[in-house]
Amino acid sequence: MLALRDLTKLDMATTVVPFNPRRAQVESRGANWVVVDGDKVLAFSASGEADARRAMEIIRYYGMNKQVTCDKPWLWLQYYLTDNSAPTKAPIPQEDSVPIAAERLRVVKRQGYHYVYSGRELLLECPSQSAANKAIDIIKLCGFTRKCYAGNREFPAMVYFAK
Repeated sequence: MLALRDLTKLDMATTVVPFNPRRAQVESRGANWVVVDGDKVLAFSASGEADARRAMEIIRYYGMNKQVTCDKPWLWLQYYLTDNSAPTKAPIPQEDSVPIAAERLRVVKRQGYHYVYSGRELLLECPSQSAANKAIDIIKLCGFTRKCYAGNREFPAMVYFAK
């Protein structure tokens, strides 16, 4: 089983926010919608209430209870864990996802940006080669096999990884 201490060996700035998926609820904040557990924002939707509700449904379905953010110098990776492991269940009905093949993960540098691909599928944009390599380490360490979207892919309420 993955342990959070394993992730700390990767030497990167991370923030781990524990939360209770059963307390997650959808709230309106101005023109936007958020999924919250108390004062913790778990997902954000500018696309509408339905996308925020889908994110809440996903959080509850997988029993996600930790939000991990790699956010230095800017937010470049956020993922969720269920009891310190990758969310592991059959895909939620109508899950919008792309497969991740660990053996096909690679970094492509283009115009000063570092992109992580799985085969032809773009997974992440990272601030540096080092961050991109660490993202690949996280994907492999956690055993993620799918990158998934809650809501519109262009502006999803939530992006999560699962296996």
